[in-house]
Amino acid sequence: MYPERVKLRTSQEIAAIALLSPLAFVLSAYGPRIPFPPLPYLLFELWEIPVYFALYLFGFRVAFFVELVNYVATQLRPSTILFGPVYSLNAVLWTLIGAYFGLKIPFKARIVPSLLLALLLRIAGTTAFNYVFIQLPAPFGFSFPAQAFLAVLYLYVVFNAILGGYSIVLAFYLAQAVKLRLKESR
Repeated sequence: MYPERVKLRTSQEIAAIALLSPLAFVLSAYGPRIPFPPLPYLLFELWEIPVYFALYLFGFRVAFFVELVNYVATQLRPSTILFGPVYSLNAVLWTLIGAYFGLKIPFKARIVPSLLLALLLRIAGTTAFNYVFIQLPAPFGFSFPAQAFLAVLYLYVVFNAILGGYSIVLAFYLAQAVKLRLKESR
């Protein structure tokens, strides 16, 4: 793994998941939502940050389970699009995978390959997923014809790059601050 990761016992991993999952859920349910101006149904939110924070502080397994618990909890909330949380799950999993493998690339500024690979996989994964599922009727999709989606594809790319970018960067630097504080307290 990557050497900066905080090593945890299984009980500590469960505690980290139990702490970060509700934070992600509360941010997804009650956190600020800023519509993306060209496509106002796409929202900038903060709930992904605890998931990526878990990755950078504790590793992939804890981050995966934080996202999984958040996904299950969001499925229990009523929504107009039944498949809505699946769109988010898809984006976050691709981002997690990219960020995780980016950490394995030897580079002085570890955020750079992690961020770039995370954004690349997020954009590719969400584009393919959206192309297929956005054409479906509600409650699974939005009944967008393929041509309409392709016409605004660049807007989806921009949205995912911005959302993934600020979430990854904030999570990375929050995790670095916590690691520094943990070192100082020893």
